Formats: sequence, structure tokens, C-alpha cells
Amino acid sequence: MHRSYLLITLSLISFTVANAQSDYHRLSPEEYISLYKELAVVNMHDKNVPASITLAQAMFESDCGNSPLALQAKNHFGIKCHLEWNGDTYHQDDDTKDECFRKYENPLQSFEDHSDFLRSRERYNELFQLAITDYKGWAKGLKRAGYATNPEYASKLINLIEKHKLFLLDKGKDLPVCKDGSEPIADVHHKSQMKQERNHFYKAPIIAPEGFINEVPYIISKKGDTFFSISKEKQMMFWQVLKYNDADKNDVLKEGEIVYLKPKRLYSKEDYHVVKEGESLRSISQLYGIKLNRLYVHNHMMPG
Repeated sequence: MHRSYLLITLSLISFTVANAQSDYHRLSPEEYISLYKELAVVNMHDKNVPASITLAQAMFESDCGNSPLALQAKNHFGIKCHLEWNGDTYHQDDDTKDECFRKYENPLQSFEDHSDFLRSRERYNELFQLAITDYKGWAKGLKRAGYATNPEYASKLINLIEKHKLFLLDKGKDLPVCKDGSEPIADVHHKSQMKQERNHFYKAPIIAPEGFINEVPYIISKKGDTFFSISKEKQMMFWQVLKYNDADKNDVLKEGEIVYLKPKRLYSKEDYHVVKEGESLRSISQLYGIKLNRLYVHNHMMPG
């Protein structure tokens, strides 16, 4: 009896405000989104505020991180002090003269406080009954609840979301790259500042692997585990766990699956794999600790 095999190739044989006028690189909308989109996604899964709304509000309120309030107080959402605020303050003219605004150590604290601000006020309760993908409902609801006095606030948020396709983040998808195929990257000062702030805001990941495959640390999922619960347990970004495992936010994690805690490799120590019934390229990539997109490249296949 003739048997055919499918061989899968596994290998190829705080910038400072001082001197801002002369040294400061003004962030473009694309650069701002590139820097802060993952924070918006993390907040969405942790606080149930759509990532598109978080980013659009931050872009509008902070002029994409370029406003004096954002630069000097790290306040990206224009949140005023209010009676319960006990932290540092920053004063500038707004609706009235010399108003009090919250001042943060870094933008990451501003992002987290923004979500907590919405969740802690009864007037925003109806927003959390909306679908996470209903960015239009959220934008209009924020305006109704009095978040801003600008009569065009809702339409401005919606326009930003649709222009930059931020609604894709609410669906667990990444944003398209630039026309030339690159991702917008801010200057070295912003990237360095962002890295420092991440290290300050988030604790170091708790790797504690159960083993290594292709020199990549992994754990085995337990009953009830999800990609999000593992990200919280390991103090990792949710997007990191998804990306490292070529997974989507809607994928169901089953008991006994391999979950990588660091990026998989470009190549495997094995030369090939004979496909068995029921296997997929993703399951093979997990088995050998090799990136899924590299399997497509090594085998001259199109994704999917």
C-alpha cells in the first residue's frame, strides 16, 4: 500500500521638558499609537474599557503626547484633581483660570488612572453595559456623561478611531503598518523613556518555567487556565503571551497545552516533521518551539 507523507521543513539546511523647544521631537499620531497601543489593550482586558476609546481620548486630550499637560504632568487624559486626589498636581488655565490637574510620575500611571476614573464614577456605569467593540456608543456615552465640554467630543473620538483603524484593537487585532511596510517608530528619546516607564510600572515577569523546548521556556496549562490568567500570574503583558504562542485573544486554551513565556525561535534543531492526522502548522510550531510564520516561510506556504 502506497502511503504519502507531508514533510514540514523546520529549519533551513523621560525625556525632560527642559530645552524642549530645541530638542523635543514632536510625536506624530502614528508614533503615539505605536508607543501606547499595548497599554490600551492591557487596560481593555483588565478594566473593560475599549482600547480604541482609551487611545482616541489620550490622542485628543494630550495632542498625541505633545501638550504641556502631557509633557510636564504626564497627564494624557486631562483628568482634573477632584476632591479625592492626594497626589501631585499641575496648574494651568482650562475652562477657568489656573485649574488643578493630576500629575503622574509617568504616562503609564495616567493610563491606569483613566480606566479607574471611569470605573469609579456612577455616571459612567451605563458605558460598561455596552459591547467592548461599540466604540461609537462609548464615545457618545462619554459626552452624555460630561467627560468633556466640547460639543463635538464624541464625533472627534469616532473620527480618530476610524481614521487610524483603532477599532481593530478592540477585536484583538493589530493595526496595519505604514504604506512602506514599516511600523512608525518614535525617536530614541521616547523609546528609551517608554522602556524605563514600563520597567517602573510593571514588575519583572515571573518566568519559572516547567521546561525548555528549543531553548525557549514554557509551562503546561492547567484546568481553567486562559492566556489572560497566565499573563496576570506571570506578570506579563497579555499581548506578549498571545504573540509568543501565535494565539488570538479568542482562542480557548485547553488543559495540558504548551504555553511559551518567551519568543519562539526562527529555526528548530530538527530538520523536518512528518505531519500526523489532526495536526496543524500552529500545533507543530508549539511542539518544536519555532515561530509559526517561519514554518510558512520554510515550507513556501501562504498563511492559512
